[in-house]
Amino acid sequence: MAMIDLLWPPGVPHNEPILLPEDTVVDLGLRELARAISPDGVGAELVLDVLRNPPRDAAVIDYRQQILFGLFDNPHVCDSLRETIEPMRELTSFARAAGESDSPLLQAIWRLGELELYVECTAQLQQTLRSLHSSSALSTLAAELTERVNSAEFGELSAELPSMRAALQKRRSVTVGINLDERLRPVEAALLSVNERPFRDNTLMGSLLGRSSEYLSATPLHRSPSAAALNYPPGSKMPLAPLFRDIEKLLRDVARPLQRGLERYLQANTSLLRCLEPQLRFYIGAVNLMQHLQRAGFEISAPEVAAAEERCLHARGAYNLHLALRATETSHQPSTTVVSNDIQFDRDHRIQILTGPNHGGKTTYLQATGIIQVLAQAGLFVPAGQTRISPVDGIWTHFPVRESAGEPTGRFAEELQRLSSIMEQVTPHSLILCNESLSGTGPMEAAGIAEELMRALRQLGVRTLFATHLHDLAARCEQINAAAGADAGADNRSDRVVSLRAEVENDDEHGGRRTYRIRFAPPYGSSYAHDVARGYGLSFEQIVARFRKRGIEPRS
Repeated sequence: MAMIDLLWPPGVPHNEPILLPEDTVVDLGLRELARAISPDGVGAELVLDVLRNPPRDAAVIDYRQQILFGLFDNPHVCDSLRETIEPMRELTSFARAAGESDSPLLQAIWRLGELELYVECTAQLQQTLRSLHSSSALSTLAAELTERVNSAEFGELSAELPSMRAALQKRRSVTVGINLDERLRPVEAALLSVNERPFRDNTLMGSLLGRSSEYLSATPLHRSPSAAALNYPPGSKMPLAPLFRDIEKLLRDVARPLQRGLERYLQANTSLLRCLEPQLRFYIGAVNLMQHLQRAGFEISAPEVAAAEERCLHARGAYNLHLALRATETSHQPSTTVVSNDIQFDRDHRIQILTGPNHGGKTTYLQATGIIQVLAQAGLFVPAGQTRISPVDGIWTHFPVRESAGEPTGRFAEELQRLSSIMEQVTPHSLILCNESLSGTGPMEAAGIAEELMRALRQLGVRTLFATHLHDLAARCEQINAAAGADAGADNRSDRVVSLRAEVENDDEHGGRRTYRIRFAPPYGSSYAHDVARGYGLSFEQIVARFRKRGIEPRS
């Protein structure tokens, strides 16, 4: 049977996928997303590997999407696959056990079990996939399985396995002959036969001792010494005691007919099913997550893949997947509690400076943008409506980190070091997500550095979302565009720096109500920090009132 890879289409060169940095994995919460796709942890390593290594080739992305949405659109197929996946997983255990065993009989037993599962899983998988035609990969797999099931060898194997199992199950005990001396001490022992019935304790000694148990439970006549007792190296194979050598020889004779029967089916290679199991589990986990979101009222879609040269991301009604999943656990109407926003990156919105009130949704929007890029490029669904997106060659995040007491250079130097590292690696086809960068220094110095950074990134033309409290920076977008245009020349003036704003309502001297809506607009000029402080009871009036409540009258 030809090997089929459900993550990579045949004939497409295995171009090196991008490897997302650990900072990006942490900042976007990709491990949490992997657990959402694989809640029981089985296969989570593959899920994270897929998310962390998204391909850049549109053909690979489309190949995976066809499989995923082909399964999603056929719930009955998914139900059958869920039942088949668990036995498929056991194939790996059987193959490993057979390879690790020194006993010919045990090797034969494990191989027999492996072939029984192989027949069962192949037939079930073929029945499940034969009516599915929406994915070329699954259609090819169904055709391969059908050819296998209809082969003469498969038919013979299916017919002979039950008789092999029955013959093996008849071996229930061995008979040992022991010669005794005049004091009833054993002096000689020999194996006499392998029997089809279990040994019963109905012997002379059993009668004399008054035992009535069905099975004899006595100390073995011979016990092999431990490696330590004989000063053998740890892990070495011990020489068998005479009786055990005889047992091994006799059981080898028992295994020989079974082995001869199994040798006819050495070509029944189970490796295909063993390789398919984690990949099918990955897709079923993604379908489970999609169904969970859909039941909760959230919109999901298959993104359209645009050319990398467009450097675009257009998503209608995008939402933060982490926020949505938390809402499904805490709300009866989760989709009504999560605010969605449009995301737009193109040549007129290449560099975006996002400002707005504290706790206004900037970080949530920033993270949602990165998650949509990762999921789309991994060949999965996106938490949004209609979406069109260009693959990137890297996603770089610059989120705040806690200052370490043992760090001699300080927080600001650490920020600059990480930014410098990003600048060494980005290209025009990358995505940069900055969250409160340069907050380790004063606003005037930060604004000056950030403006130079925006000019350079505009000249490169890299998609950038820069969430900040530097409202003066966002107010200078036109000046930055003019300066950057002069830097780069006329050819690059279409890549623009624009202001993006987290909206508030009821704007007044005390701030406003957060709407968590993000739109292109000039900055407010305030982060509404006073409004947040009032929420913690830290305005002047609130603090004085708290003093008086404790019986302390402030001085005038």
